[in-house]
Amino acid sequence: MFVADLVRGLAARGRDVFLLTERDPGLGAPTVRTLEARTVELPGIGFVLFAIRAFRAVLTVRDGVGWIHAHSPRANVSLAGFLASFFGKRLVITAHCRGVDYAFSSSAYDRAARVVAVSASIAADLVDVGVSPDRIEVIPCVPRFPPAPETKESARQALGLSITDFVVLYLGRMDPHKGIHLLVAALSRWPPGRPLQALLVGEGPAKARLEGSAVPREVEVTWAGRIPHEDIGTYYRAADVFVLPSLAEGSPLSVLEALHYGTPILSCDAPGIRDFVEDRVNALLVPRSIEGIQNGLLELYEDPGLRTSLVRPATERVDFDRVLDLHLRLYGGSAAGGPQ
Repeated sequence: MFVADLVRGLAARGRDVFLLTERDPGLGAPTVRTLEARTVELPGIGFVLFAIRAFRAVLTVRDGVGWIHAHSPRANVSLAGFLASFFGKRLVITAHCRGVDYAFSSSAYDRAARVVAVSASIAADLVDVGVSPDRIEVIPCVPRFPPAPETKESARQALGLSITDFVVLYLGRMDPHKGIHLLVAALSRWPPGRPLQALLVGEGPAKARLEGSAVPREVEVTWAGRIPHEDIGTYYRAADVFVLPSLAEGSPLSVLEALHYGTPILSCDAPGIRDFVEDRVNALLVPRSIEGIQNGLLELYEDPGLRTSLVRPATERVDFDRVLDLHLRLYGGSAAGGPQ
C-alpha cells in the first residue's frame, strides 16, 4: 500500500514513475505507467524470468530514468543493484525489515547512493552490517491514510456498537509472530464484571486455530476477517484501545495508523516499537506475555484519563505529505520540482 501511495504521490508532483511489479489494477493507468513484470520474493526459475522482463522494461525507458528505487525483499534489491550498475543509474534501497540480509545483496548496498531505513532500529542494523551511516536516511513508511468518521459515536454507529462499550481492536495479519494468541489468551482470562467488546480484524494462519477459543461471558469477540482498506479508519476511531501484541516489528504500520486516528495504543515492548512510541506518552508498553497484555488492558479499562493522555495532538503526527517531501529531496529535487 505504501509503495502504491508513493508512486501516486510522485506522479502527482510531476515525476515520471515507472513501476516494475505484478499488474496492480488499483494503481490506475492514468496515474502511473505500469510496466508489467512478475514479482517473486526469492531467486529461482521465477526470479530469472522476472529479471529478464525487468531488464527489457528498463531498456525501453532507460533514457527517462534517473533513479532506480528498490524495496526489500532481498531478491528485488539484488536485481535493482544489477540494473542500476548496467544502465548507469543512481540506486536507492529501502529496507523494510530488521535483520538485513546484507551478505546476499552486499554489492547492491555498497553501490547504493542512498539507503532508506523505515525505522531507527533498521538503520542501526544497516550500520552493523557495514552500510556507511552517511548514506542512510530514516524515513518512516507512512502511507496516505483513508478518511474516518469525525467522532467515536458515528464510527460506532457505523459498526453497530454501543457508545458505552469498552472496545478493544486488533487489526493486522494473524500470524504467530504477531502475537495474536497472546491477546486471545488475555481475553480468555478477563475478570468478571467488566464488559468488553473485542474486534479482531485480519486473516492469517493463526485465525482458524484461535477462532473457537473460549472467553468469559463478559467478553464479546467479533472476528471481522479482512475489511476494505478504506474502512480501517472507522475501526480505529471506534476503538477505546488498539492492541499490538507483536513479538517483533520493523515498521509497525498498525501503530502509525492508530497514532494517526488518535486511538490509544497498548503494545508489547517488542524490538522496533520504541522507534515510534514512548511508554506512557503516546502508548502503554507492557511485557510480551499474557499477563502483561491482561494487566495493560485492565489499567486502560479502569483509567479513562490514561487513555485520553495517550492520544497526541494531530500536529505531532507524521503524515504522508511529509514523507513524500523527504523522498523528493532524497532523489535530489525539491518538493516543488527538480530532477526526475
